[in-house]
Amino acid sequence: MSVAAQIAERLGEARLVEDASGIHGVVRSGDAFCAVRLRMLPVAEVFVQLPPLDGFELAIRWGHRRGDAEIGEPSFDDRFGLATNDPVLLSQWLDAPARAALIASAYAYHEPRLADDLDDRPIVPNTLRTWSYELAGDTLAATKGTTEYDPARLAIAIETACVIASRAHRWAATYRALAPALDATARSELAIGGAPILTATRGTVELAVQLYRRRPGDPDRLRTRIEALRVVGTSEPFSLVDRRVARGQRPSVPDADKADSELADYQLRGPATRLDDATRGLVVVARPAAVAVDAGRVELIYDGAIDDRARLDAGLALVARWAIDRAPLAGPYR
Repeated sequence: MSVAAQIAERLGEARLVEDASGIHGVVRSGDAFCAVRLRMLPVAEVFVQLPPLDGFELAIRWGHRRGDAEIGEPSFDDRFGLATNDPVLLSQWLDAPARAALIASAYAYHEPRLADDLDDRPIVPNTLRTWSYELAGDTLAATKGTTEYDPARLAIAIETACVIASRAHRWAATYRALAPALDATARSELAIGGAPILTATRGTVELAVQLYRRRPGDPDRLRTRIEALRVVGTSEPFSLVDRRVARGQRPSVPDADKADSELADYQLRGPATRLDDATRGLVVVARPAAVAVDAGRVELIYDGAIDDRARLDAGLALVARWAIDRAPLAGPYR
């Protein structure tokens, strides 16, 4: 039996082939199917392709490193050193299944013996370790640092990498569960900075909900955006910004004159007529970090990933209302 077949046999549902480029194929992880490549020389490496992640980077190595990023779960943080360019997204990406897979993947490691140490004494493992996992360029690489030919250990590394990578599907499942209550449609896989995870229609307004990290003029930071093209209305721009969001973390908004929002935590720039009692009520429920309206579109931004039904529902209603300057004729918001 080939090495590819021996590995696939240990992975459950997997199709792996071996050719001159190495071992590659598809491995099932939960409801996700992961594209996998494996090579064993000069060192053992596993590569898993992910959906777009908008520049998100993550490194996971065995052994706690003081001062690096942490999850906040001692049983995990005491074992692994983490580094990332987005701590908020890190805490979301390494969910309970990913953390459990990493902990379970630890194996006994033997320090190589010197020639004069060879005798009849049994080899006692002196430590545990895992492979290292590094996510960059929408690819997750699992590396050991040395060669590895044991099909069982190779299968564990592949399985662990696929559990980490398939977070995009587990996360999307959260939005699929929300979609009916929001009268929306959800995708099966979450892409950061890519296709919207939710789409909905309110009256004549088409709305999109997207998670993203990067936008010109903004700091790199995980955010949720509800966006719609304007159907009718004034071309005068306006914006609403939560004063509680630190200035260095605020998304960019159109510039306009200050006005009274009658909302203690929000600063309004632009015509005060854009905020009637109904829209103020929606803002209170949605609690966005910022809303920006110009001649072409309406954009509501949350800090971080938002999967709260009430907040998303109010946010969709608010964007739809400002896209046409009146309440839409249809939609689930009450």
